[in-house]
Amino acid sequence: RGITAEALRMQRLVDDLLVLARLDGGARHETSAVDLTAVAREAVAAARVTDPDRALSVQAETAATVRGDAGQLRRVVDNLLANVRTHTPAGTAAVVVIGAEPFGDTGDTGARVVPGVTLAVADDGPGIPADALPHVLDRFYRGDPAHSGDGSGLGLSIVAAVARAHGGTVEVSGASGAGTGGTRVTLRLPAGR
Repeated sequence: RGITAEALRMQRLVDDLLVLARLDGGARHETSAVDLTAVAREAVAAARVTDPDRALSVQAETAATVRGDAGQLRRVVDNLLANVRTHTPAGTAAVVVIGAEPFGDTGDTGARVVPGVTLAVADDGPGIPADALPHVLDRFYRGDPAHSGDGSGLGLSIVAAVARAHGGTVEVSGASGAGTGGTRVTLRLPAGR
């Protein structure tokens, strides 16, 4: 590995750590109405440049506007698509699915349920080992070293931190060997204008 490549890897690591520190510190982010479908389409177009042989698509089931930081939300989609590229065999297809569902506590807690938006990135790769699923959102967790590439193990923890900063949640499903046909990472956010 060359000095330049290692310097770039270290710069990405420092950038990721700064993002997490800012999110953890409650740093204010610029908010505006963000069209998640447009964000997803831009991220998929950029990912196609990096990985032209992979089938990537966007399925928008509904209009999906949230109140948030467009740059942070773009980083979420970029990180999820980078995980597909890093952790699945070449040519594995992936789709970004935008949808709507109620957001909030639907139990007996008395919390308010509001309109919500979902953004899911699903692939048809091998999935994640069941024993790894509880840890994939942890910082620096890299799973199987044979399939972790050059990543720092911060990508999904950034996804989770951005979700929290936007009042949302993230869920990872699709254990390998469970017949699920890959991995699905779902971001749930309150809808907004």
